[in-house]
Amino acid sequence: MTIILYAGGFLIGVAGFLYVTSLLRDASEKAGKKMSSAKPKANDGMARKLFFGHLTADEMKPGLRMCPCCRKELARDEPLYASKAFCDGDNKILIHGCAVCYKYEKTID
Repeated sequence: MTIILYAGGFLIGVAGFLYVTSLLRDASEKAGKKMSSAKPKANDGMARKLFFGHLTADEMKPGLRMCPCCRKELARDEPLYASKAFCDGDNKILIHGCAVCYKYEKTID
């Protein structure tokens, strides 16, 4: 009688193990599909290539600061001039440029 109980327990344990491993395999396949579908879009790469087009891969380093108007590389302490713009109820930022390409004109009130 005890052999039947041990065999039944063993079969239940094997079935549970196979069920859990199949769940883990399915979850890993779903995660792999999500990761493969999360590749950068061609438009994002094209926009980056247009902006940084004149730089080689060695010159594009992390933390690179560039003026979006004249494409001059900015040092850490060089300012980039911008102002707030309110458009259709949204707060937006209007970038004027760096010290080279943006000349601030004072208006007389």
